[in-house]
Amino acid sequence: MKASPILTSVFLAASTASEALPTPASEQPPTCVSIQVQAVPMISSASSRGPFRASVVSDLKFSVLFPPGTRFEGTEVLTLKFRTPRGHLYGTLEAPVAASAASAATVGTRHVNGYPFPLRESVTTEARTAQGAFVSILSPPFPVGGTTIATASLYGYWSVEAMIESGRNGESRPGACQAKFWIER
Repeated sequence: MKASPILTSVFLAASTASEALPTPASEQPPTCVSIQVQAVPMISSASSRGPFRASVVSDLKFSVLFPPGTRFEGTEVLTLKFRTPRGHLYGTLEAPVAASAASAATVGTRHVNGYPFPLRESVTTEARTAQGAFVSILSPPFPVGGTTIATASLYGYWSVEAMIESGRNGESRPGACQAKFWIER
């Protein structure tokens, strides 16, 4: 007896739906709530959105903030994607995140896919802002001075998008939070 096309399509839909079960909330990577920008060296006149002068600032660092009580297992990777004022992808920074209980003295390095050498882990800290207390991850430095930002005059509003990927299940939440900042000559 030949199977009818209707029964075959119902079976296929049911089998693909069961394979795509959602990840339990306890295993999903945490969602960030805000990104703060800091100049290196620190400039007291610059706000968290700039302006940051490419002729003065060597690097920018980004603090990615998470809700209070957020815990990290040490399997997550923080990814920051940077877009130029015209919306083009400029570059990506990645940093493995140390377990929440780790301190700066005990942090190590970890292999991340796509990198030939281990990357230094970022430590979570408590951050206090005008909006309250948060769990913060400080990114690796984002070079500004002496880069194509200055040589190609890529000045204007930049955007950064933060994403956390869980190393346990490989799930990520892109676009969880974004920020804009101003780079000028």
